Amino acid sequence: MLHRHLKIADLLSPVYPLSTAGLCQLSPPPTWGNPTFSLPYGCPQKQYHILSCDQADCAAILINDARQVNMLLKEKASALIIFTVGTSASGKSTWARAMQTKYSSLNIQVIERDAIRSALHKASGKPFSWATWDKAQEDRVQQLWEEAIRQAITEADVLIIADTHLDPKRLTAYAEWLQSLQTTGTNPEMIIQYFSSIPLIDLIRRDQGRANSVGGTVLREQLQQLQPEEHYWRAVE
Repeated sequence: MLHRHLKIADLLSPVYPLSTAGLCQLSPPPTWGNPTFSLPYGCPQKQYHILSCDQADCAAILINDARQVNMLLKEKASALIIFTVGTSASGKSTWARAMQTKYSSLNIQVIERDAIRSALHKASGKPFSWATWDKAQEDRVQQLWEEAIRQAITEADVLIIADTHLDPKRLTAYAEWLQSLQTTGTNPEMIIQYFSSIPLIDLIRRDQGRANSVGGTVLREQLQQLQPEEHYWRAVE
């Protein structure tokens, strides 16, 4: 599990942070996509393989067996999974798209249920709205959401699941399901991006400018459901 004090910018740095272990500190760090390298600066001149990163340096551990090195290089690292946590109109989708733009060198995929609902609703020829949404479609939304995640975790460097995730128990269930999908023997790293509560009147103003407005009553209920950030970190640990 990654340290909580790491910022998103640190996690999306060119060298992907995995576990915490290492021997020699790298300065400067190697580039993404070139995990096998020689260490100068007093370290033995042998091949190392990146195992971890923190806010300042990258750590590496010696791997003597060239066959083991080749095997590790062929093995794709697990995607970093980011769950957003926040009410509707709190800026989750906007933040997720901004991460794709800021870190364009990474394959960052964003999956959100509202986008799936909008795609399904297009068949009616009208823009998506909660007032006209057929709730019988929610099972189909869940099916497509799961299919999209199964595909994304095999391709993405970073997967942002940009839904509200207000219930820590349900978030735990999602985290356990994602771990069950892992086939490489290493559990995916999961973190949260928490959007703190803001005054209801401000949320309502934001919500009124959105195509998929949920309304003041729903926003009030969501604010009441939002729990302290610590509860959500526990859910994914």
